[in-house]
Formats: sequence, C-alpha cells, structure tokens
Amino acid sequence: MKFLKLLPAVFCVALLAAASDDVAPGPLLDGALAEAKARHVPVIVDFYAPWCHSCFFMDQHVLNGAEWEQVKTRARVLSLDADSPEGGRWSKEWKVGGFPSYIVLDENGHELGRILGDRDRASFYKALGPLLEQGSGLDGWKAKVVDGGPGSVAAARMVLDAYQQREDYEGGLAWVAALPAPARAAVERDRLAGRFADELALGQASAANDTAACAASAAKALRGPLDCDTVGDVDTLNNCGSKLPAEQQHTLLSPYRAKMHALVETVYAHKMVCSDTRGVFGTAADYYEALGDDKARHAALVMGERHAEQGLKGDYTADHHLADNLRFYLENDHDNAALDVLYPKLIAAYPDIYDYWYRYGKNLARRGEYAKALPYLEHAAQISYGRNRLWVAQWRAQALIKLGRGDDARQAVADAIQANGPFFPEDIAMTKGVLEGKEPR
Repeated sequence: MKFLKLLPAVFCVALLAAASDDVAPGPLLDGALAEAKARHVPVIVDFYAPWCHSCFFMDQHVLNGAEWEQVKTRARVLSLDADSPEGGRWSKEWKVGGFPSYIVLDENGHELGRILGDRDRASFYKALGPLLEQGSGLDGWKAKVVDGGPGSVAAARMVLDAYQQREDYEGGLAWVAALPAPARAAVERDRLAGRFADELALGQASAANDTAACAASAAKALRGPLDCDTVGDVDTLNNCGSKLPAEQQHTLLSPYRAKMHALVETVYAHKMVCSDTRGVFGTAADYYEALGDDKARHAALVMGERHAEQGLKGDYTADHHLADNLRFYLENDHDNAALDVLYPKLIAAYPDIYDYWYRYGKNLARRGEYAKALPYLEHAAQISYGRNRLWVAQWRAQALIKLGRGDDARQAVADAIQANGPFFPEDIAMTKGVLEGKEPR
C-alpha cells in the first residue's frame, strides 16, 4: 500500500505559489473572473473530487460559518470538480498536487497563492487571509526578506513554504543560498523556516533518488518529535528508499521507528489532534510495511479503524471524512468481511455518490466475485461522470468479460467513451485496454 503522495511541506501552515502568466478562462472560470472584475475581488478556485476524503473534512469542519461567509464577501469562490472536463483541465494546467487545493487568483487571473490539503479551521483562515490582500504573491513576500528581523523571517517562511507546494526544491534552495548573509543566517536559526529549508533539501534528494542525501536531510528535518506536520517527511523518506534492497531500506528508515510509534499512540489516545488522521495512520502503515513489519502495519491500520469508529459512533452520516477513513483502513488491511458490512452502510449513507457503489464493485471484482460486483458497477455507471465514468467502465467491462459477456463489455466501453467525448485521453486509452486484457485502474 502507498497511502498517498504527501508533499514534504507541513499541512497546517500557509501555502503560497506564484504564477507570472495569465490563465485562459474556461466556461466556469470565465464567469468567475468576470464577476471578480466587476466586484474588484480575487477568485478562490476550490479544487475538489467526489472521492476526496480531505475535501469531506473541509466541507464539514472549515468551509462554513461566519468566517467562510465573510470570505465570500471578499472573494468570488469557484468550485471545480477535478473529475469534470474543465476541472481536470485546470488541475493539470496549474499542476495541482492534491485535493483539496485552493488557488487564489487576482481579478485578472494571475495566481497569488494556494493552500493545499485539509487544515484545522484556525490555520486555514490564517493562511487564506494574506492571499486575499492584493499584492500578496510570492514576489511580494520575497521583497520583504532583507535582513534578520522578525518581519523578514516571517516572510521567508511564507516563501519557503510556497516553494514546497510548487515542489520547486531547486528553486527554493537556490533562493535561500542567494539571500544576504544576515537573512540567510536568520532563516537557518529560525525553527520553522529552518525546517522548511531542510524539507526542501529532503524533497530535492528524494526527487533525485539520492538516498545518501535523503538520509542527511531527513536527520535534520526530523530531528524533533514527529507531529501532524512532519509525518509527511517520513513518507518522503520512504519514497526515497523504496527502490533500495530491504536491508538498506531498513537502515534508512529505522532511526525514526520510536518517533513513529510515539506519534501513532499519541494521536490514537486523542492527545494530539490532526486534521488528517489518515495521514498519520496511513503513513505509519506504509512505514512499517517498508520495514517488513507486518504486525506493526496491521496494528497501525487497526488503530486507525478504531479511531474512526470512536468518532462516528455508528452514524456514518455524522462525518463523511471519518467514514471514508474507516473504509480506507479496512481496504488496506484487506478485511473483506468487515468491508462486506461497511460498504452497504456507506452506500445507504451516501446513495447519490458514485464512489462507494464503484469501490464496492471493484473490491468484489478483485476477489473474483464478478456476478456480485456487476450490479454495483452498473449502478455506479448510471451516476458517474467525467473521469470517474471511465474508471467505472473499466471494472464494469472486466466483470462483463469474466462473465462471458464480451459484447456487453465492448458496448459499455463505447458508451462511456462516447459520453465523455475527447476529455481524459489517458483514461480513455486505459479503458480501451481492458478489452485487450489489461488490468483496470
């Protein structure tokens, strides 16, 4: 299992990115920009997906109440579904690294910055505030980094975090190296700015598959206890060592075992609250898997399951984020008996969402239970759209082929491709591939 691609940046601090080019508007974006120009306000593009557990968290716990209503008076909010043609186009164009992503544009379509991932309420609005002020783009923050003073250091944190979210490790490190000596020394002394710089170095080393540099950078970035923010650095380190022989991978990762254990126990006991608990238990499971410790991997997933169940109290509509976390842990723990109980409850709780019909059908198909899987996939096909329509068609076609219904499989693929038009060509190619014996997505 690979939990997800965690950026080496923290998930609870302001994130910025810069873009110097105008964006060419699409139908929805065009309307949002026109309204923004009329009101002279920025645009917040909220990228989400119907399967995004972090999006569920943000909708329920953050994007509501008086603070969110005030934001909507200061900006035009545009929600784009990444599974739709326009949302998919812009998520690719803007190199969106994960969901949810909140990209802030000025009224002319210039990017001022972005916030990636789920946050607790306080940190989200703290991050968003500066981006809604005109001139708060990356160049503006860079101009404030001039010496070793508190204002300069605060601006440097914003800049370094921005480079992380863009995954521009080389650019961020080059920027630090070019700073005036007093400013550079202040960055290195500051706990948060210094950690950001260490995480940039870790990201660069991981991207280059330089395991020696990964080990050196991780030793700096992970020098303190693990928390909600730094657990992502363990995932980066794990990715860096993923191609190493088992013994070398163990050497690279084992220094952080006690810290990982302490973090999991602390979060499980509710002594530390993370907006993304899946990021803790899921990364821990990946970490233990890389160490070859199946017992510890299983224990981390079980703790995640119990943590989610404690929050849900049997009501799967109470918190979509936790409900989906429970599904995730059970899927990755391969607990099919528990999934046979859970999936019907998730479908009943969220009947209009294609995702759980699709996931349960896929889970059954993977077990070889094609006849049982097909009704779920058939229903998912009726309520799917865009990219996910093609994902559903792949598993539906495979089930039909396995049941000796090749003509129906070909028709299912043809219908999905025709309905989607020319959008998502890579997914179209994968969908056609299923008819040639290739594995579905």
